[in-house]
Amino acid sequence: MAERLGRRVCCAILSSVFILFLIAAASAAQPKADPKRAVCAELEERLTPLVEAQRAIPPALAQIRDDIAALQRGLAGIESEARRLKEADDAAYEHNKEMREEVRGLYVETSRLKGDIAQLGDQLEGLQQDVGNFRFSFGIIAAIIVVLQLVLGWLGLRGRG
Repeated sequence: MAERLGRRVCCAILSSVFILFLIAAASAAQPKADPKRAVCAELEERLTPLVEAQRAIPPALAQIRDDIAALQRGLAGIESEARRLKEADDAAYEHNKEMREEVRGLYVETSRLKGDIAQLGDQLEGLQQDVGNFRFSFGIIAAIIVVLQLVLGWLGLRGRG
Protein backbone atom coordinates (compact mmCIF):
# COMPACT_ATOMS: atom_id res chain seq x y z
CA MET A 1 0.00 0.00 0.00
CA ALA A 2 2.81 2.38 0.93
CA GLU A 3 4.56 1.55 -2.33
CA ARG A 4 1.43 2.46 -4.31
CA LEU A 5 1.08 5.76 -2.48
CA GLY A 6 4.76 6.48 -3.06
CA ARG A 7 4.24 5.92 -6.77
CA ARG A 8 1.23 8.22 -6.73
CA VAL A 9 3.26 10.92 -5.03
CA CYS A 10 6.05 10.55 -7.57
CA CYS A 11 3.53 10.63 -10.44
CA ALA A 12 1.86 13.71 -8.99
CA ILE A 13 5.19 15.52 -8.62
CA LEU A 14 6.30 14.58 -12.13
CA SER A 15 3.00 15.61 -13.62
CA SER A 16 3.15 18.94 -11.72
CA VAL A 17 6.61 19.58 -13.12
CA PHE A 18 5.39 18.64 -16.58
CA ILE A 19 2.41 20.98 -16.25
CA LEU A 20 4.62 23.83 -15.09
CA PHE A 21 6.83 23.13 -18.08
CA LEU A 22 3.76 23.26 -20.33
CA ILE A 23 2.62 26.50 -18.71
CA ALA A 24 6.04 28.03 -19.23
CA ALA A 25 6.08 26.81 -22.82
CA ALA A 26 2.55 28.04 -23.40
CA SER A 27 3.23 31.46 -21.92
CA ALA A 28 6.34 31.85 -24.07
CA ALA A 29 4.44 30.90 -27.23
CA GLN A 30 1.31 33.02 -26.70
CA PRO A 31 0.84 35.22 -29.76
CA LYS A 32 -2.73 36.44 -29.12
CA ALA A 33 -5.03 36.87 -26.17
CA ASP A 34 -7.64 34.42 -27.39
CA PRO A 35 -5.21 31.55 -27.78
CA LYS A 36 -4.07 32.36 -24.26
CA ARG A 37 -7.52 31.82 -22.92
CA ALA A 38 -7.83 28.56 -24.83
CA VAL A 39 -4.47 27.37 -23.51
CA CYS A 40 -5.39 28.51 -20.01
CA ALA A 41 -8.68 26.68 -20.19
CA GLU A 42 -6.94 23.60 -21.47
CA LEU A 43 -4.28 23.85 -18.76
CA GLU A 44 -6.94 24.43 -16.15
CA GLU A 45 -8.68 21.25 -17.27
CA ARG A 46 -5.42 19.37 -17.02
CA LEU A 47 -4.36 20.98 -13.76
CA THR A 48 -7.62 20.39 -11.92
CA PRO A 49 -7.09 16.62 -11.53
CA LEU A 50 -3.47 17.26 -10.57
CA VAL A 51 -4.45 19.78 -7.93
CA GLU A 52 -6.99 17.33 -6.56
CA ALA A 53 -4.34 14.61 -6.58
CA GLN A 54 -1.95 16.94 -4.74
CA ARG A 55 -4.64 17.69 -2.17
CA ALA A 56 -5.05 13.93 -1.65
CA ILE A 57 -1.31 13.53 -0.97
CA PRO A 58 -1.20 14.84 2.66
CA PRO A 59 -3.93 12.47 3.93
CA ALA A 60 -2.28 9.62 2.06
CA LEU A 61 1.07 10.52 3.60
CA ALA A 62 -0.55 10.69 7.04
CA GLN A 63 -2.01 7.23 6.44
CA ILE A 64 1.42 5.97 5.35
CA ARG A 65 2.99 7.46 8.50
CA ASP A 66 0.33 5.77 10.62
CA ASP A 67 1.00 2.47 8.84
CA ILE A 68 4.74 2.88 9.36
CA ALA A 69 4.19 3.64 13.07
CA ALA A 70 1.98 0.55 13.41
CA LEU A 71 4.62 -1.55 11.65
CA GLN A 72 7.30 -0.18 13.98
CA ARG A 73 5.17 -1.04 17.02
CA GLY A 74 4.60 -4.51 15.62
CA LEU A 75 8.29 -4.85 14.89
CA ALA A 76 9.13 -3.83 18.46
CA GLY A 77 6.78 -6.55 19.70
CA ILE A 78 8.36 -9.08 17.39
CA GLU A 79 11.83 -8.03 18.51
CA SER A 80 10.92 -8.44 22.18
CA GLU A 81 9.36 -11.83 21.44
CA ALA A 82 12.47 -12.89 19.49
CA ARG A 83 14.66 -11.73 22.40
CA ARG A 84 12.50 -13.68 24.86
CA LEU A 85 12.66 -16.80 22.67
CA LYS A 86 16.44 -16.41 22.32
CA GLU A 87 16.81 -16.18 26.10
CA ALA A 88 14.61 -19.26 26.53
CA ASP A 89 16.67 -21.09 23.90
CA ASP A 90 19.90 -20.10 25.65
CA ALA A 91 18.51 -21.25 29.01
CA ALA A 92 17.43 -24.58 27.49
CA TYR A 93 20.87 -24.97 25.90
CA GLU A 94 22.58 -24.34 29.24
CA HIS A 95 20.20 -26.76 30.96
CA ASN A 96 20.93 -29.42 28.33
CA LYS A 97 24.64 -28.76 28.69
CA GLU A 98 24.40 -29.25 32.46
CA MET A 99 22.40 -32.43 31.96
CA ARG A 100 25.00 -33.74 29.49
CA GLU A 101 27.73 -33.07 32.05
CA GLU A 102 25.69 -34.86 34.71
CA VAL A 103 25.11 -37.83 32.40
CA ARG A 104 28.82 -37.90 31.59
CA GLY A 105 29.58 -37.88 35.33
CA LEU A 106 27.08 -40.68 35.90
CA TYR A 107 28.66 -42.67 33.07
CA VAL A 108 32.09 -42.26 34.64
CA GLU A 109 30.67 -43.22 38.04
CA THR A 110 28.96 -46.26 36.53
CA SER A 111 32.15 -47.30 34.80
CA ARG A 112 34.07 -46.95 38.07
CA LEU A 113 31.41 -48.97 39.91
CA LYS A 114 31.61 -51.69 37.25
CA GLY A 115 35.37 -51.80 37.79
CA ASP A 116 34.87 -51.97 41.57
CA ILE A 117 32.33 -54.78 41.14
CA ALA A 118 34.79 -56.68 38.92
CA GLN A 119 37.51 -56.24 41.56
CA LEU A 120 35.14 -57.40 44.30
CA GLY A 121 34.30 -60.43 42.16
CA ASP A 122 38.02 -61.23 41.88
CA GLN A 123 38.48 -60.69 45.63
CA LEU A 124 35.44 -62.88 46.32
CA GLU A 125 36.94 -65.66 44.21
CA GLY A 126 40.20 -65.26 46.12
CA LEU A 127 38.28 -65.33 49.41
CA GLN A 128 36.40 -68.45 48.34
CA GLN A 129 39.71 -70.04 47.45
CA ASP A 130 41.13 -68.98 50.84
CA VAL A 131 38.08 -70.40 52.64
CA GLY A 132 38.52 -73.61 50.69
CA ASN A 133 42.19 -73.73 51.68
CA PHE A 134 41.24 -72.92 55.30
CA ARG A 135 38.72 -75.75 55.36
CA PHE A 136 41.30 -78.12 53.99
CA SER A 137 43.92 -76.93 56.50
CA PHE A 138 41.38 -77.02 59.33
CA GLY A 139 40.41 -80.54 58.31
CA ILE A 140 44.04 -81.64 58.40
CA ILE A 141 44.59 -79.95 61.80
CA ALA A 142 41.38 -81.52 63.15
CA ALA A 143 42.48 -84.89 61.87
CA ILE A 144 45.92 -84.44 63.51
CA ILE A 145 44.27 -83.41 66.79
CA VAL A 146 41.95 -86.40 66.66
CA VAL A 147 44.92 -88.67 65.93
CA LEU A 148 46.90 -87.06 68.79
CA GLN A 149 43.98 -87.46 71.17
CA LEU A 150 43.66 -91.06 70.18
CA VAL A 151 47.39 -91.57 70.67
CA LEU A 152 47.24 -89.80 74.05
CA GLY A 153 44.17 -91.76 75.02
CA TRP A 154 45.87 -94.98 74.02
CA LEU A 155 49.05 -93.99 75.85
CA GLY A 156 46.99 -93.05 78.90
CA LEU A 157 45.22 -96.37 78.85
CA ARG A 158 48.41 -98.22 78.27
CA GLY A 159 50.15 -96.44 81.13
CA ARG A 160 47.44 -97.50 83.55
CA GLY A 161 47.33 -100.91 82.51
